[in-house]
Amino acid sequence: MQNMVFVFRCPIPSKCIDTPGSYYCVCDPGWEKVSKFQCVDINECSRGIHGCDPRSSCVNSPGSWKCICNKGWYPYPEDARLPTCKDINECVDVPNSCSSNAYCVNTFGSYACHCHRCYYMSGNQCKPKCRRESQYYYVYVVTYYTQYYSTSCGFLGLKRCRKSRRKQTNKKVRRERKVWVPNYGGAKCPCS
Repeated sequence: MQNMVFVFRCPIPSKCIDTPGSYYCVCDPGWEKVSKFQCVDINECSRGIHGCDPRSSCVNSPGSWKCICNKGWYPYPEDARLPTCKDINECVDVPNSCSSNAYCVNTFGSYACHCHRCYYMSGNQCKPKCRRESQYYYVYVVTYYTQYYSTSCGFLGLKRCRKSRRKQTNKKVRRERKVWVPNYGGAKCPCS
C-alpha cells in the first residue's frame, strides 16, 4: 500500500485531531467553532462569562480577555488574570491630594476633600468663612473743665476772691475698630 499524504484543512486557530480514515478540528481555548472550517473569537466580556471583579472592566482580546481595575482601584495580585480590585487610599498614596486648609477623606474608589473648621469649599479651594476689616467711625469727645480766675470782691475790692467758671470743648475724633465680615452668605462670624 502506498503512503498517502492528506492535507488537513483546519482553520487557524484550531488543532487537527486525526482519527482512523478521517480527522476533525478543535478550536483553541477562547475560540468557538461556527462551521467545519471556521473558529471565531468568544467575546467573554459581552457574554458575561469573564469573572472580573465588579470594580473592574473586561477587555476582550483574540482568544482571551483581561480584567482592568477601574480608576481609584488597583489589581491584587498585580499580574493576575482575574485580580481582586482593592481601593487605592489616595490620602496616603497621593500626597497633597487636597488644597491647603483642607483634609483628605478616603472613599471607595476615590477620595473627598473637606475644609477645616472656619473654611468653606469654593470650587476646589478652601477659603476662610470670615475676614477682619477695619471699620471707621466718629465720636464727639466732650471735655468739661473748670477754669479758675481771680477777681476783686468785697467792699471796694479790698480782697481778692477766687472764682470759677465751667467750660466745655467738643471735638470730633475718628476711631477704628476691627470687625468680622462674612465672605459668603450664611456664614456666622467670628467663626468659632
